[in-house]
Amino acid sequence: MKTLILTAAILAIVLMPVRSANESDRAQLADELLTTMRLESSFRSGWTSYPPVDGGADHPDPVEVSKALWLKLKPEYVKAYADVFTEEELRALIAFYKSPTGQTFLDKTPDLTRKLTAAHQKQIMEALKSK
Repeated sequence: MKTLILTAAILAIVLMPVRSANESDRAQLADELLTTMRLESSFRSGWTSYPPVDGGADHPDPVEVSKALWLKLKPEYVKAYADVFTEEELRALIAFYKSPTGQTFLDKTPDLTRKLTAAHQKQIMEALKSK
């Protein structure tokens, strides 16, 4: 029994760096994926597209707020992507977004988002009017 416990402990110690290396690899790949997906730009443009607040001098600059918020949230995004996707999936996603089709998708996403947002808003307004 002592031999079994000792063997398990040794294996856990030996295999621990492999697990950490895999997690580190996934985190690096997740970071690369976020960059390839232009996620920071997309995130920040959502914040800076809001109209200025009356009395703007008393309110923070939305560009600076979005930049600071992204810096705080990026590690959470990296962790979430690294936790959800395998190394193989992250590599495949990176390859897709770097491909001509992936680049076209990224280029057209803002237009698609605007169209879908308008459709959502229209449906929501109609639903609210019918109540």
